[in-house]
Amino acid sequence: MASLPDGEKVALVGHSYGGFSISLAMERFPEKISVAVFLTAFMPYYTWPPAMILGAAFKSNPFMDLVLVNDSNHKPVSVHYGPQFLATKLYNDSPTKDLELGKMLVRPTRFYVDDLVKNLLTEKNFGSVTRVFIISGDDQMLPVHFQKYMIKYSPPKEVKHIAGSDHMVMISKPFELYISLQQIADKYN
Repeated sequence: MASLPDGEKVALVGHSYGGFSISLAMERFPEKISVAVFLTAFMPYYTWPPAMILGAAFKSNPFMDLVLVNDSNHKPVSVHYGPQFLATKLYNDSPTKDLELGKMLVRPTRFYVDDLVKNLLTEKNFGSVTRVFIISGDDQMLPVHFQKYMIKYSPPKEVKHIAGSDHMVMISKPFELYISLQQIADKYN
């Protein structure tokens, strides 16, 4: 983002945990972003540290065979999704061949524990970038009620809905996602 020439803007899309990343980019480079799209993603508010949002998301969501790896101080530093979690929570509407490929390619996801307890956003910059949220209609990882909770308390400018899509929208409903992203790009470019 820092190397983007002055006057040029990008559209950012964050999926799942990537909502934190695009929120941080929005905080640091608001003048370089035309629109930020939260694709069934964590969408923080400026008073919410990531740990609060993650805790709310996982409070009623069983871990199944998800494995948290802790450091020597017993803090979780990474997570590894097991095959049952992948099939039930992430790829529940995706083709079986994509689930199997996902099982083969899964790697631990790193948590940045020290950053999870800090507020990423400031009141000053919050809302300076147009945000759009895409609801995944059959997401079991971030269920619709949780997606709507984030939308209610951190309202984006627009909300789109892709029915029958699981957490891996780009696999379960790729054409519908393409159409939604194209409409967003055309509208906010």
